[in-house]
Amino acid sequence: MNTKSHEQIHRQGEPAVNFRRVCQWVGGICGLAGLTKGAIVGFTKGLARDLGLRGSTVNNIQPGPIDTGMNPANTDLACDTVPFTALQRYGQPDEIASFVAFLASSEASYITGGEPAG
Repeated sequence: MNTKSHEQIHRQGEPAVNFRRVCQWVGGICGLAGLTKGAIVGFTKGLARDLGLRGSTVNNIQPGPIDTGMNPANTDLACDTVPFTALQRYGQPDEIASFVAFLASSEASYITGGEPAG
C-alpha cells in the first residue's frame, strides 16, 4: 500500500499501528522476509510525518514471540527462542492487545513514528 492510497482511505485523526516480527534482529534468520519487514520501519516513520499533519498517529510495534495457537510457547522452537528475549518468556496476546489499545487511544495522541517494543 503506498502513502497516497493510505491517505485516501485513512480518516483524519485516526491512529494506525503496524506490526513487525523481530526475527531479523535475532541472528538474521528471516532473509528476505526480514528485509521486507524492516522496510516497515521507514514506512511507519514516513506515514507518521505525512499523516501527522492530519492529526493521525502511526506507530510500529515489535512484540516478539507471542503465545498463540500458531506460535505456542511450549515447543522446541520456543525453547530456542526464549533465551533471545529480554523477559525470558513468550508474551501473551492480552499483553499486546492492551498496548495496541493504548496506542490507538487519545492518551497516546502525541506518540507517533515510533517503534515501541511490545
